[in-house]
Order: sequence, then structure tokens, then C-alpha cells
Amino acid sequence: MKYGVIAHTTTKNIGDDIQTYAATKLLPHVDYYITRESIDKFSSENNEPVSVIMNAWWMWSKWNWPPAECINPLLVSMHVNDYRPIHNNGTPVRREDWLGGIGGDYLRAYGPVGRRDRYSTELSNHVELITTSAVA
Repeated sequence: MKYGVIAHTTTKNIGDDIQTYAATKLLPHVDYYITRESIDKFSSENNEPVSVIMNAWWMWSKWNWPPAECINPLLVSMHVNDYRPIHNNGTPVRREDWLGGIGGDYLRAYGPVGRRDRYSTELSNHVELITTSAVA
């Protein structure tokens, strides 16, 4: 089995690096570091399946979601943007739309989805995802 973790190459938030480090400690080994903002373009060697801990803030662009087909997602601690509109070439996108269509279908197919905050819990309930919550 191959394993991967999410790498945060476009942020200076040290918390992202700490999450990546923590994820590496949960896996027997790490074969791939996958850039969050291009997760849809990731390709593994020979298109082999890669189990990836999906603990992250998701994401600057909804058009980079869902992840590449070779990723077997471990949806343990997800957060959906809760403080600014998501944009595509300057056009605002409602946060609910990020979890709708193929994005929401993906999460429903691979759920349950672990959420790490109240906003993500409320949003995922709004779009009827099968979820679990770390929020009391």
C-alpha cells in the first residue's frame, strides 16, 4: 500500500506544516507529498492507489476538487473555508456550491467525513453529507 499526506506549499501558516507532520506519524510510511491546491492533478507511479489523510483547510479554488482518481481519501479532519468567498477568475462561488455537484458526490461516496469545526459541521449538514464531527 502507498501512502500520502497533504503538503501546503502556498501558505506561511505553520499550523499547516504541523498538521502534515502529525499526519506522517499516523501512517506506516509516506510515499507521496501531495500539494493541496493541485490535488486534482496528482498522479502516482503507474496510477497506483494512494491512501491520503485528508486533514486540511479546503481550499482556495473549488475547481481543484475532487482529488485525482488514484487517491483513496481518509477524510479525517476537514475544514471548508468559512471566512471569505471562494473565487474562480473573480467570480464569487457560494461555499455550499463547493460541496455540491461532483464535490459533494465525492464526499458522500467516500464518507463519513470528519469535520473539525462548527462551520464545516453546519455546512456539511446543509448539503446532506454523511459526516462525523470532532466538535462537541
